[in-house]
Amino acid sequence: MDTSRPLIRLGLCSALALALAMIGCGSTQNQNCLNCTLSAAQFLVATTTSGQILRFPIKGAVGLGAPISIPGPANSIGLAVGTPSGGSSFQIFVYVSDQQNNVIDGFLVSRTDGSLSALAGSPFPMGTASGGPASLTVFGNILYAASTDNSIVAFNIAPSGSLTILSGSPFAAGAMPLQILSFPSASVPNTTFFFAADFADASGSISGYSLSQSGVLSPVSGSPFPTLSGSGPAGMLGAGNFLDVALEHDNAIAVFSVSSTGGLSQIPGSPFPAGHGTSSLAAASGFLYALNSSDHTISVFTIDPVAGSLAPVTASTVTAGTASGQLLYNNGMLYAPDPAANAIQVFSANPMTGALTPLMGSPFVAGAAPVALAVVSFPAVDPPK
Repeated sequence: MDTSRPLIRLGLCSALALALAMIGCGSTQNQNCLNCTLSAAQFLVATTTSGQILRFPIKGAVGLGAPISIPGPANSIGLAVGTPSGGSSFQIFVYVSDQQNNVIDGFLVSRTDGSLSALAGSPFPMGTASGGPASLTVFGNILYAASTDNSIVAFNIAPSGSLTILSGSPFAAGAMPLQILSFPSASVPNTTFFFAADFADASGSISGYSLSQSGVLSPVSGSPFPTLSGSGPAGMLGAGNFLDVALEHDNAIAVFSVSSTGGLSQIPGSPFPAGHGTSSLAAASGFLYALNSSDHTISVFTIDPVAGSLAPVTASTVTAGTASGQLLYNNGMLYAPDPAANAIQVFSANPMTGALTPLMGSPFVAGAAPVALAVVSFPAVDPPK
């Protein structure tokens, strides 16, 4: 496995935005899911270092059921879930980046048992001469893929789930944009910005874009925005008027205020110290969680909703086995991949104090080394079948 370690390391430097992980379950979707037999069911999907995609039933406070494995790309750090509009029926699609072959694999999620099957036409080429896809994110009917050739490739998602490259794509980015994030503006209605953490950039820069209704990315004034020299910006998280960025090489979290034009300015006190190798962020109920991949801990902070500043909570550092890489929050639970143990660490998050408690049975056996995580959610059907 020695030859795979560079790719594994890239995965551990990257985190997917929480928006990639959750799919809305609003009642407006119920009329389109008349054939669903999985009312309100959820599955955790994980890529692995060994060419498998794992699917775990989520059992709430009980944790995870036994995983089911299908073949997939190894060491994939890009995993996104989409439910594009325009089709005649409710469908869920899962997309996985394949860096080795410079393609994206697409899967249809069965509405009857949650199983994954390859989409017609998959895999979908990136259309770039070099590099390969890193993290993925879905915004509306468009899939964005960070590419290691210093660009971002955009795809239109058809109602069938198939991908076609958006006109004008790819869009230029900084050095190795492993993590990307769409950011709806909290101050300007109907406006969305887009950010890319340029992991290999010498200034630790964040590239900023405005996102048009057609999905085109245009650099905002002042982009790229530096963090610290050689800081290795990795996981990002957006909330309100603030953008939080994990600085893996600086063991800290940078917090930026986002202007009405998409410009970034670090707030007073930023960056805020965290653990060693801060690679991924998640948030819930006014608390921020940071996975520190080098010392396998999770740092817990309160978030000032007005100033955006971070403050450690009491007993703010929690041991997370040998976890590294990407955090994922879902319905009161925090999930962390533990590739060294071939397992997934699961914690319950106290909504009042932010405290993390390992779930009984955690870590849950995966049978392979997990890398990227996402959640597939089915809408509640009333009455359920």
